[in-house]
Amino acid sequence: MAARERGPEKSVSWHATVLQRHPGVRIPHDPPTRGGVSTIDTPAGQAVDMTAPSPTLTAARHGLLLADIRCYHCQALTSVAAIWVADFEEHEDGEVIDNREATLLAYPKWLDEGRTRLILIHSPWMRLAATKTSEITYWANHCQVCGAAHGDHYVGGVDGLYWPQDDEALARPTFVRGAGPLRAAGSSS
Repeated sequence: MAARERGPEKSVSWHATVLQRHPGVRIPHDPPTRGGVSTIDTPAGQAVDMTAPSPTLTAARHGLLLADIRCYHCQALTSVAAIWVADFEEHEDGEVIDNREATLLAYPKWLDEGRTRLILIHSPWMRLAATKTSEITYWANHCQVCGAAHGDHYVGGVDGLYWPQDDEALARPTFVRGAGPLRAAGSSS
């Protein structure tokens, strides 16, 4: 593995912690650019475009719901994540729909830099991919064994992991609270 450059001393401990937990993640102090576009590199080698489009959803509170499921392709137990949002505004066709209830962010095509970092740190198996069901490119879960995409329809659909039917199912996911407000291009589920 190539030596990593260290940034200003005040950030070394945070970066060291991230790199120790996720050695494939490159988290720069000053986001690099490719062709004038601010990017972050994922463990899969993707350059994630951090250029801000008009967000379709903003939320005051958010976090990740982490759990394990069986891969539909190889049947291995693999981790998945869903992005939970609360106190959110969804923007559709120039209208703002103010909804103060909690929901899952579905088909996130773009996430602000803070949320992208949250995913890279806590759920590096999520990456931008086009899934067969949706036919769009968005932040999707991937099997950690075979690499199969686990789209939002599979992971978050009715009777899926994130539609708990009882208290036991409700207690399964681990919650990782996000810091600050969320801006995203996606929709509420």
